[in-house]
Amino acid sequence: MRSQPLVTGALFALLLAAYLLAYSGEVQSSDELSMFCVTRSLATQITSNTDAIRWMGLQQGAYGPDGHLYAKYGLGTSLIATPLYIASQTLALGAVQMTWLLNAVLTALTGVLVFLSARSLGYRDGVALVTGLLYGLCTPAAVYSQSFFSEPLAAGGLLAAGYFLLQFHHRRRAVVAVAAGTALGLALLARISNLIVVPILGLYLLTQCGPPHLAGRSERGEDTPGRWWRWLVRAWGPGLAFVVPLVLGALVVAGYNWLRYGHPFQTGYHPLETFSTPFLTGLVGLLFSPGKGLFLYAPVLVLAVVACPTFFRRHRAEALMVGGVLAAHLLLYSPWFVWHGGHCWGPRFLVPTLPFLALALAPAVAWAAWSRWGLALLSALALLSGTVQALGLAVSFDRFFETMDSLGFPLYDQRLFFDPVYSPLIWQVRFLLAGDWLPAWTRQSEALLPPLALLVLAGGTLLLAWRGIGPRWRVLLRLLGPALAVTSLAAPLALVAALYPDPRSPRPAYRELTHMLDRLARPGDAVILNAPARTATLLEYLRAPLPVLGLHEPGAPSPEAEVALRSYAATHPRLWLVSDETISSAAGLDDWLSARGYKSLSTRFEPAGLALYVFPAELPLPRALGITLGERITLVAVRAAGSAVPGEVVPVAITWRPAAAWHTPEQLHLLVQLFGPDGMLLAQQDWTLTQEEETTTRLGLLLPAPAASGVYRLEARVYRPQDGQRLTTSAGQEAIYLGDVLIAGP
Repeated sequence: MRSQPLVTGALFALLLAAYLLAYSGEVQSSDELSMFCVTRSLATQITSNTDAIRWMGLQQGAYGPDGHLYAKYGLGTSLIATPLYIASQTLALGAVQMTWLLNAVLTALTGVLVFLSARSLGYRDGVALVTGLLYGLCTPAAVYSQSFFSEPLAAGGLLAAGYFLLQFHHRRRAVVAVAAGTALGLALLARISNLIVVPILGLYLLTQCGPPHLAGRSERGEDTPGRWWRWLVRAWGPGLAFVVPLVLGALVVAGYNWLRYGHPFQTGYHPLETFSTPFLTGLVGLLFSPGKGLFLYAPVLVLAVVACPTFFRRHRAEALMVGGVLAAHLLLYSPWFVWHGGHCWGPRFLVPTLPFLALALAPAVAWAAWSRWGLALLSALALLSGTVQALGLAVSFDRFFETMDSLGFPLYDQRLFFDPVYSPLIWQVRFLLAGDWLPAWTRQSEALLPPLALLVLAGGTLLLAWRGIGPRWRVLLRLLGPALAVTSLAAPLALVAALYPDPRSPRPAYRELTHMLDRLARPGDAVILNAPARTATLLEYLRAPLPVLGLHEPGAPSPEAEVALRSYAATHPRLWLVSDETISSAAGLDDWLSARGYKSLSTRFEPAGLALYVFPAELPLPRALGITLGERITLVAVRAAGSAVPGEVVPVAITWRPAAAWHTPEQLHLLVQLFGPDGMLLAQQDWTLTQEEETTTRLGLLLPAPAASGVYRLEARVYRPQDGQRLTTSAGQEAIYLGDVLIAGP
């Protein structure tokens, strides 16, 4: 006896286990990083800007009227991933690693939908199960389960819409049409380009309502005058139920565009991103090229072409739907200027069509069930296809593009797509043999146990549910269902927990840095990251829900960077600067921030650095000092905050000028200290002075969080770092009183 719900659940768990075995949790594309930044912004600031990758400029989006950078991709994937991001913060796990589980789950669910759709078409359970497995393991969908691209959600949404429309044929209820429209609306949120599929699925729905020439016939088979009216009566209700959620989805997309760019039809794509590729070039490239051809990356789909006449004869409307979905994507993307999809595995833009093409495999799978030759052919093509996907899962596809760049190829040179010598399929084997493995368990063996446990449980459950067991053991099946559900939830969490924290360098430095940042940050703070290559690393470990501005300024800030810096300084009272000397110097940014704010903290976590700058409201008027120390420096005036609270910063601005006795080679340091009522030191800041004309040194004293309330004394000293000698006034005084600060304790 077969338990259909248990078989369905076991199929999902089996596919999920396979994807977890290949899981890497690594960012491989700037597209993925852009959409992850949207997820983080939604979860932490309830906005969608991608300022964390502002260093990419217009490559990944466009600037909105508010000056922030916004991604040009759909909202759907980033929005659905938001609960995973929030869970990572709640459970203290890696944010990127947790979020990257999304497409593994979505692809496994889509494989289940392929299985259910094949069953709805009348195929035997075994045929439907194999068809679902072929989709999940033998097409590029398997590789995209490890990504954060939007295609897996688009594929699942489109197939879910088709599945519900197929169910409408059996159960003509409006709720089924609503479900289909909702699924299609979700696909629109993932990629607005899925609009091209709306007419195809809409026509399919009309066929399910009954063709008009059959809606009214007399007993002799003659048309009756009311046939069209009867067909309209039958179709308008389901049609409306299908269209309403679809329109709502389109309105959400328009509203999202308006919030980002101030116009409902502005998507963030630029005028240079056009349909400029010769149509045949893109068409041949998407289907047959060595670099991106669909039939090279999924050879088993050749059988879908062979089985096409049989599929059309048995399921005419469904065959037209499958062909229409594929044709629409080919017509749209063949002339697109990046028809190949950029840095990705295989024909990325055709991934949403894969579940539909997998359905067309069902007749071939049914043929293989009774034909020895058919079984041999299907097995060979499935093995070849699975091997191709294993290459894409074992080694990062970005490794190929990095290698081609190092060899001097221009970006997306046509030889990389049409010359067999440069096929990624060949180069992936080279990288694999060189030991460039991607799965997480290759760098941390503990990550292997959770997916293996789920794989064994899912495989055993599927076998028992499929073959059936005696009445005495039926209670076992009842227990396997909950066990499978719990393990399917626990295995991904255990996998991510095993990987966090990742021991690889330079990440330990960033873990320590973000721990300090999480501890000291306050609401309203923001982070400036001047290390583009560490963007994903910082966002992986940062818990504090702070806005992040990503820059790449090795010298003085560019005019564009200055605009962003001024905006952040105006809206955030405290800015944290994260730098990495192995990538670029932060001296230019430090000078800019120090000249306009009050540097309050500077520490290093090699190779990373962390500094804090405060931009307070207007300070009190300057208080004249006119004190000369050691005939080398004159303290002219001071401005300081008169009050503060624990955990905040006391900004101090000291105006000074060099005196005649200060010789050029001599170094001097300014030491500003804050003492409590009991004379104990609470905070201090040391600053290197350089010989200039009269200037103002701006610094801040970061107060510890536990601090007793009271009146604290602010003092300044000047000393020589060579020997520690402190300069004194003519009266022998070394400590210069700068004023009192009232600390309001808890």
